[in-house]
Amino acid sequence: MEDFLLQHDVDKISVILSPQGINGKARFFLYFGFMWSTFFLIVTCSSVIDGKDILFIFGGMILILFGTIYIIMGFYLAYGNVAVIIDKVSIEFKRSLKNIAWEKKYPIQKIQTIQEEMVFIQNDQIEYGIGISIISKFRPFIFGVNLSKENKTKLIHELKSFLYNIKNKEK
Repeated sequence: MEDFLLQHDVDKISVILSPQGINGKARFFLYFGFMWSTFFLIVTCSSVIDGKDILFIFGGMILILFGTIYIIMGFYLAYGNVAVIIDKVSIEFKRSLKNIAWEKKYPIQKIQTIQEEMVFIQNDQIEYGIGISIISKFRPFIFGVNLSKENKTKLIHELKSFLYNIKNKEK
């Protein structure tokens, strides 16, 4: 199975990345959330047994909820789909996991750069993803960290070529 699906026509280009499984950021969120929730579950249960104040028990339950949110985010990163859709008017970023979705849409004029972006360092090796910088946004939208170098280069070239062709047609 391909790591991504590239759909390209005259007016629109779509990049859809398949879920990558548990690695990198997803692993951190899952492990941290599990350890956090387990620790505070034990503390809260021991508080119930010792007959502590209800406020202390309620605080423990809130902290367990935070750990659960980390676990959900880990699954979202590990098994979610990522899509980048560019048409003549806008660029749209989508991340989804079943019925949970995050979408952002910007005018095409706000695209500043499309390039490889450093994401993290693992085992003394720098890991890169494809970054799309938007004017007025602090951080670029980064995707495709698990793609091969050749696929990243191909996608960057395809996205830049599409934008170049769109801008030349407007003139």
